[in-house]
Amino acid sequence: MNSKSKRHLRAPDRISGLSDALLWHILSFVETQDAVRTCILSTRWKNIWASVPTLDFDPSCFRYPSKFLAFVDHVLLLRYSSNIQKFRLHWEGINVDDYRIHAWIHAAIRRNVVELDLCAGYSDETRIFELPKSLVMCKTLVGSLPAYENLRQLKLVIQDCFCWELLTELLKRSPILESLVLECEVACCLQEGSDLDEGSEYEEGSEHEEGSDHEEGSEYEQGSNHEEGSEHQWNPPDCVPTCCLSHLKIVTIRGFTGKGDELEVAKYLLKYGQVLNKMTISMDRLDLNEKEKIYKEFLMVPRGSRTSIVEFI
Repeated sequence: MNSKSKRHLRAPDRISGLSDALLWHILSFVETQDAVRTCILSTRWKNIWASVPTLDFDPSCFRYPSKFLAFVDHVLLLRYSSNIQKFRLHWEGINVDDYRIHAWIHAAIRRNVVELDLCAGYSDETRIFELPKSLVMCKTLVGSLPAYENLRQLKLVIQDCFCWELLTELLKRSPILESLVLECEVACCLQEGSDLDEGSEYEEGSEHEEGSDHEEGSEYEQGSNHEEGSEHQWNPPDCVPTCCLSHLKIVTIRGFTGKGDELEVAKYLLKYGQVLNKMTISMDRLDLNEKEKIYKEFLMVPRGSRTSIVEFI
């Protein structure tokens, strides 16, 4: 071995000499499978990947779907308790059961994920992916919503343990929304950090409401976080959403009790819905006196559309 080769062998590994924080930062720019491969470089690198703040899972880098599923399971199982800054999970063309995806998302939530990038692409176009409720309850997540330019029909299931803030954002981001269904339900709240739970449904192009001629639909599960008598969670948009000015024609509110945010939302949509044709309010939980009181209150609400009618059932 010549002197040049000896000098090469003795050359210091400058990258390995960097701090853990710098190595984590460097590995956050590569896909997770490449980050994991660095564990074979040396003892120094063996466990570095397990604390990288960014996880990026993409099945396009795997020949077999089963290998991709096993890899995600393996990484999340061996992941240390360090926080996750960004969690990117794409599974186009792979039929993964919802329970497994919920487990992956929940693992990120338990590690205080800040950014979440999810992309589902099933071969069965009619399949709906259900988001876990724990996703909505995540306090560290900062998920801004995209614009739903083609969304015409939206169903929002309101449950006691969540807030109404998503409704405001969806109205602002759905410029051609024509039909809105709000379904008020009473449900038990999940404890923070609990295991997998039932989810919400969201899909542009989901099955239509009976009798509707809309082309696209969506379904979410959300809800209010307050008890009776507490502060409202409904914060009206700063400006009237475009859909209320030119597209929103049908509003249906089921399980209406007339308390708190339910009443404020109904009044807002009736007041600013300039092309609203019909608002249907189901009050099957109320007695006759309560129904009459709510009916009189609605008579006093100014209406944005001269042709709008309110039907109580």
